[in-house]
Amino acid sequence: MGMVTFDFTNQNALVTGATKGLGREIALQLARSGCNIAATGQDTAW
Repeated sequence: MGMVTFDFTNQNALVTGATKGLGREIALQLARSGCNIAATGQDTAW
């Protein structure tokens, strides 16, 4: 089974909890798919 890809070019997303764990991975994958990201979290990990 192959990986499903999405095109989020010129879409906006707010990702909470984006400094680690699942929130970080979601933010990274959305960004790789062309989405504009507003990321929030408690740590300054990245």
